[in-house]
Amino acid sequence: MKNTFKLVQNLQNLNRIKRTGGNLALGLPTEWNISIAEHSYTVSYLAMMFYWALPEALKKEVDLGKILSYCLVHDWKEIVLGDIPAPSPSFASFWEIDIKEATKKAGEKVLIKFREMIEGEMETIFLNSELNETEKKITRAADIGAYLFELQEWKYLGYQHEGWEMIWYNVIGWFEKIDLPFVPQLATEFKEAYKRGTKGASPFLAQGSKQENPEHKI
Repeated sequence: MKNTFKLVQNLQNLNRIKRTGGNLALGLPTEWNISIAEHSYTVSYLAMMFYWALPEALKKEVDLGKILSYCLVHDWKEIVLGDIPAPSPSFASFWEIDIKEATKKAGEKVLIKFREMIEGEMETIFLNSELNETEKKITRAADIGAYLFELQEWKYLGYQHEGWEMIWYNVIGWFEKIDLPFVPQLATEFKEAYKRGTKGASPFLAQGSKQENPEHKI
């Protein structure tokens, strides 16, 4: 397990490599930006929840282990490449190459390097998860959904920027186009949260029935 140990030591960097979109587009304070590891964790548990929200007929098309492997692994390449906002049309417009395609190819090379590194020590199929169309929709919904939750947190923290709403409307638009049964209802929840502008009280640590002054009267 010598090479696996080395790989894991490097994967620890994901705890400290920050997502860059908020910094580049909105000048978000660095301390507010989450790490790649935090984002991957959110994507993973959302994908798991989305799987369990599927009707039985669709569940039969999905391999939960495969989508979780994909969600956990797909950002590993960023220990080499960093968090490049290649999907952003604005960012891409400054390049004379298709930066989205180039980043994808570079990421594939990184995963091949990882696979070569640990081959012989364990099976490496988890580094090459081929997803079917339904599985791709679930992982996309989880990735975009995680970003929407992230954007909301910035708003709750009081960050104000004209570009925030432009990004918000673009991202919620991407989410709404994903053809999965639960997407319309969840999109409605996101929009209602956007209108409220504040985060609701925790139902676990702010239970009115457990408070001496549940209506917060002064």
